Amino acid sequence: MRICRLISLILQAELLTFMPKHITTTLAAIVLVLPLFSQTDFDYNLTRTIGPKVILLGDWKAEDTAKWKRVIDSDGIYEHGFSLLNRGHFKEGAWFGIGDGDINDFERYLRQRHGLSNSVTWLALNLENNLIVSGVIVPSPKEFDEMLEKKGVKTSARILREFLRENPNHLDAKTDLLKEVRRRALMRLPADVTEDHDTETDLKIWGVLANETDNVFKGAWMGIDLNFFRPDQELPEIFSKLMKAVFRKHIAKVESAVREQPADMTLWNIWAWMARGIMDYKWSNFTNTLEPFVFPALNVAGASPSPDVCVWLVEDSMRKKDWETAIKFAKIARRFSTIRTTADEKTEWSPGTRIARFMSLEQIKDYPAKSAYAPHLEALLRLGKLDEANDVYDEMIRFEGKTAMNRHETNNARIAANAAGTAGMKELAEIWERGEPINKAPYANISPYSNAYGLPTFYTYAQFRSEYYEKFSEQAGKISPKINVYPGPGLEENIDTLGWKCEDGDRWALIDADLLVLEQDYGLPDSDMLQAVLDRHNIKDDLDYARSYMSEHGAKPGLELKLAFEIISRNLRTLDFQKNNAPDTLNPGWDDDSWTEASNYLKKILANHPDILVNLPFALRYDISIKSEAIKLLSKPLLGNIELLLKQKPSSDALWTQWLFWRDVEDAGRPIEALVETVMPSPVTKPGTVPPANALANYYEECKRNEKWSKVIALLRTVWDREYARITNLKKRNPDIKLSAPAERSDSSDDWQTDYILSTAHALGDNVGIPLIEACLMDNKPNGAREIFSAWLECGGVFNDTAKIIELAKKNGYERLAREWE
Repeated sequence: MRICRLISLILQAELLTFMPKHITTTLAAIVLVLPLFSQTDFDYNLTRTIGPKVILLGDWKAEDTAKWKRVIDSDGIYEHGFSLLNRGHFKEGAWFGIGDGDINDFERYLRQRHGLSNSVTWLALNLENNLIVSGVIVPSPKEFDEMLEKKGVKTSARILREFLRENPNHLDAKTDLLKEVRRRALMRLPADVTEDHDTETDLKIWGVLANETDNVFKGAWMGIDLNFFRPDQELPEIFSKLMKAVFRKHIAKVESAVREQPADMTLWNIWAWMARGIMDYKWSNFTNTLEPFVFPALNVAGASPSPDVCVWLVEDSMRKKDWETAIKFAKIARRFSTIRTTADEKTEWSPGTRIARFMSLEQIKDYPAKSAYAPHLEALLRLGKLDEANDVYDEMIRFEGKTAMNRHETNNARIAANAAGTAGMKELAEIWERGEPINKAPYANISPYSNAYGLPTFYTYAQFRSEYYEKFSEQAGKISPKINVYPGPGLEENIDTLGWKCEDGDRWALIDADLLVLEQDYGLPDSDMLQAVLDRHNIKDDLDYARSYMSEHGAKPGLELKLAFEIISRNLRTLDFQKNNAPDTLNPGWDDDSWTEASNYLKKILANHPDILVNLPFALRYDISIKSEAIKLLSKPLLGNIELLLKQKPSSDALWTQWLFWRDVEDAGRPIEALVETVMPSPVTKPGTVPPANALANYYEECKRNEKWSKVIALLRTVWDREYARITNLKKRNPDIKLSAPAERSDSSDDWQTDYILSTAHALGDNVGIPLIEACLMDNKPNGAREIFSAWLECGGVFNDTAKIIELAKKNGYERLAREWE
């Protein structure tokens, strides 16, 4: 099951969205990549399915559709990655589907666009949705293969190999190639494999992936992003002698990288893919060389090993009856319950609006109760640690509840009881199955609002922005470390768990990371009192945890990198707060020990570990000028390194934000235009992902400043076509939709996609249409300007201010156009 969530991330004004697929070195290329034609809603529906596709026209019987399915799944053909689409795919379940009344028009449009007769029943389109071949009857696999070969159609793997021969260090292309050939291998798998493949079968299924994996890890590989490991699924590579041999050959270099960057989830994922694929691999020999950790603030470093990997380590430890090791990793494993399906993520840029990310998360059934809490409980009971087991059980009830609040409605208490029963403690199982805490200590369940297993939190029984809340927050802001303050009303169940009464008046409590109360009191404490509370409980600054870990276990370049940017971000946040709230105290030139500490980390990395810069963290930008010379001196060498890395990994949002950040530090006006237009995306890059949003927004603004109107038109036209298609689709379903003001929220909470469209649709004319019309007028394209203006009015849209474009039309000699708009 998937839980679709709309997450609006307002990071900075410059964090907008991806657009063009391929931006290359020349103006001509970029204009070609970003189409200037008016994309209809039919065109948009074609682009929703990425990659080549076979479209069935008319109504097809199930057995005939199955024939086509066998064709595109056959040897050689499935390497092309064809999607098989019929009427249902365009009508049902899609985000912006075509209504029943329009499907015939859609198919008529396809026939007209590609010059097809009425007898044609299917057509095949390439990556750019151009016609490859069409026909009347279902071809055999051999016939279809010959058709494709005659048209010069290449598989994605072949395209990637040819690209990599010219660009051997391109990390995105290497990642795409491994994903493509693994997809190919998985499609060849026979059902119910229980033992190693014979040599011939192994070569047929896994030979290509084994060879490509070997090639990748023999060269530059740091920065590839593979999501091949999932703890809730079997790993079919375990039955391949070829893959196990490749894993054994290269796993040591992955382990070396993890030691340097112990909190890098991508590296842990690659390591677990290899380690789990080697049946007799003693992973503890490696994990014992690292001390596991969960740092309080996720934005500092996170966890090591990564939570998904810990799920597997716990499972394998339980299988081996290694109870101590299971306990060691179970705490971290509790952080893992969902899988992010990146294929469904959309990040869309539009001038004048916020960044919107559509992220699909797959909730894994019974996690984390079954995958982390239950083995932890059983392991403790096996070791006779009853009191500790009761504490873990209580923690599970606090965090997860007796029944999990998700679509699976997991009975957590029963899972805990089963763990006790497995350990031979039936009486305890009966007690746990009731779902009641064993030790009824006061607690507050605020985990949705704080970092679980992170820093403690102040909890107040006061409305947000009430006088008491504001004064308490003011006092809490004077202490170190900074502890979040949350208002109580709205979480009424906590009144009972805390033992409070509504009539008690102003109250506060310090809630530990495990949600238990550390201290609580009445009234308004001053900052000295709150500081004393933190000191009594040895609560340190979150950065100190990372410093202490490295002091005890040795410096780790990856942690130093994250720590450096957390220090920089914290200093900038402080300066930004002072600028907005206490401008008289602002001192951008302050150069205290923290700036020096951050710069020392970065200088050390530049000198000794520049390869890990490919894993730079995301960098936020503030309207604050950094005056620290220790930081400013780093801008030029870092920019140079980042630009080289962007040539290898142009899809990296973090690298682009870092480039923009250090350009601000450099303060030399370094242009982004040349960089954007010289990086080469992987040839199978999903349209609209490279360059990413933050780079595209800056590129757009720079093109406007430099009066590169054809490029501005290309960028804006892509946004216009996309949004206009969505709006016209919605209006066909509901003609009463008004575009003069933001639409009211839908009665259906599940219809978040429509809600998002309608929340911004009314502003399309002003935010996109007007700038696009201006660019068309400046580029001597009056017909394009007229088309946009008319289309928006015909759609029911409203322009709030047309004076500027009317004046511009007159100024550029388009008097007739100006009169039309008046």
